[in-house]
Amino acid sequence: MKGKRFVIVLSAICLMLATKPTMQSAAETIEIKLATGLAAGHYGNYAAKAWAKELGERSKGRVKVTTYFGTMGKPPEFYDMVKNGVVDMMDFGQGWAPGRFPVLDVTGLPFEVPTPALASAVSDALYANGLLDKELAPFKLLFFKSVGSLCLFTKKKKVTKMEDFRGLKIRPIPGKIPKQTIEALGATSVYVRGAETYMAIDRGTLDGAVTGPDNAVSRKYYEVCKYGCTLPITGGIWFMFMNKGTWNSLPTDIKLIIEQINKKVYSLYHADKLRADKESWALLNNKIEIYDLDPAEAARWREATAPIIDEWVKSMEDKGMPGQEILDITRDVIKQYSGTQYYSVK
Repeated sequence: MKGKRFVIVLSAICLMLATKPTMQSAAETIEIKLATGLAAGHYGNYAAKAWAKELGERSKGRVKVTTYFGTMGKPPEFYDMVKNGVVDMMDFGQGWAPGRFPVLDVTGLPFEVPTPALASAVSDALYANGLLDKELAPFKLLFFKSVGSLCLFTKKKKVTKMEDFRGLKIRPIPGKIPKQTIEALGATSVYVRGAETYMAIDRGTLDGAVTGPDNAVSRKYYEVCKYGCTLPITGGIWFMFMNKGTWNSLPTDIKLIIEQINKKVYSLYHADKLRADKESWALLNNKIEIYDLDPAEAARWREATAPIIDEWVKSMEDKGMPGQEILDITRDVIKQYSGTQYYSVK
C-alpha cells in the first residue's frame, strides 16, 4: 500500500511539474484594451496602431493589445471608460471631456496656439511644470499627440470677412471654447459628431465645419465643401493615456518597454503628421478652393475673439487655478519654439 501511495503521489507531482509551464505562460499573457473614437481607416489612428504593434513585438507576445476603432461608446463617455477600467487606455481628444482638462483648454484658445507642433510644446511644458498633475491623477500619461491646424471649410460661401459668418451654421470641434469662438465670429455653432458631419453638410444642416486638413481628407469633406481657409482658428491637443490601475499592475520590464515605445511612437507619429498635413493640403487644393485670409481681416477675427481668452483666465482664477500663469507659460513656449519644428528639437 505504501508503495502504491508513493507512486500515486510521485505521479501527481510529475503531472504538476509538466503542466506548470503552460499555466505560467497563460498567466504571463497581459491583455490591454486600447480604444479610439475614430473609425478604423481614419489617419488619426496612426499612433494607436503603431503603439499596439510595437508593444506586441517588443514584448514578444507577452502583451496582447486589442484595438477598438470607433466602436467603444461615444466621445463623452470615453473619460469614464478609461477611469473606470472599461478599457485600459485611450487615444483621446481633450475636447471630448468638457471641464475635465481645464488646463489643457489653453491649447484651444482662439488664435493663441498657431501650429500643432506648438500645441505639443505647450502641453509638454504644462506637464513638466506640474500643472496637469491634478487632472491627470487617475491616469498614466503616455504622450501628447498634436492635431492638425483647425481651419474653416464651407459648403457654398467663401468666408473672407467676418460679416460672411452671419447666417452660417458651423460645426466646431468639441468643447466650450470652440463653440464660443464660432459664435464670437458671428456664425451659429451647431455641434454634431465627427462621423455625422459629412452628411450634415451634404444635407444643408450645416454650412461648414472647423477641422484639420487630415480630417477633411479622411472624412472626404472635399466632396461637400467648396472652400477651405488656411488660417488656424482654434486648436487643441490629443493624448494617449492609460488607466492608473492598469499601469500599476504591469511588470517593471513591460513598463520600461512601454516608456521606450512612447518615445518612439511620439517621434514616428509627429514626423508622419507633418507629412500628412502637407499632403492633405495639397490634395484639398486640387479638389476645392484653398485660400489665405487677408492679414488685416485675420486681425479683426483675433480682436473679436480676444474676450474669450480674458474670460477663460478669469474663470480659471475664480476656480483657484493659475489661469494667468498657464497663459504666460503658453506664450513663452510659443516665443521659444516659433519658427522651429518642436518635434525635432524636443
